[in-house]
Amino acid sequence: MIPQYIRLLFMALSIAVTMAGCATHETSSGSSIAAPTDRATQVASPNPSEIQHRKLPKVANFGHDLYPAEALRQHLEGRVLVELHIDSGGKPINVKLIQAEAGSVLQTQAVHVVRQMRFDVTSPGFDTTDPSPYRVTVRFCLRKPHQPSDCTIELYPDTDDVAVTGTWLPM
Repeated sequence: MIPQYIRLLFMALSIAVTMAGCATHETSSGSSIAAPTDRATQVASPNPSEIQHRKLPKVANFGHDLYPAEALRQHLEGRVLVELHIDSGGKPINVKLIQAEAGSVLQTQAVHVVRQMRFDVTSPGFDTTDPSPYRVTVRFCLRKPHQPSDCTIELYPDTDDVAVTGTWLPM
C-alpha cells in the first residue's frame, strides 16, 4: 500500500504538470505578426532547450528585390527570428515571427521572405513527419555602394542564416 503523503505528492505533481502545459499552450498560441512594433520584439519565448535545431534543406528558389525600399531609405538594419515547417512540396508552412531586433517593416518582410522561399525536399535528411520546426535568422544588412557585403549582425543561437543585403542609399 502506498502511504498517503506519497499519493498527495504525486497528485500535486500531476496538477503542476497539467497547469504548466496549459500555460505553455496559452502563451505560444497568442503570437501574431499583424502589428509588429518598431522596437525589439519578442512574440513567443519557447525554452531553447525544448527546441531541437534542424538544418534547413537546400533552397531551391529564392525571391529578388527583398530589401524593402522604405528600409533602404531609412537605413534600417536588423535581425528577425522566424520559425517554420516545410511541407512535402518544399513550401514553408506555419511561418511565425518569434523574436526581432528590427523595425516593423523588416519584421513584416522577414516573414514574407521566408514564405516565398522554396526548398529542395530531396535533400538528405529531410523528413516531413518530423514535428520539430526549423528556425532561421533573417538578417537585413546594408552595404555602401561599391563595397563588399560585410554583414556583422549576429545570428540568433541555433538557427540557419538567411541574409538579405541592400545597398545603402544617400539621404
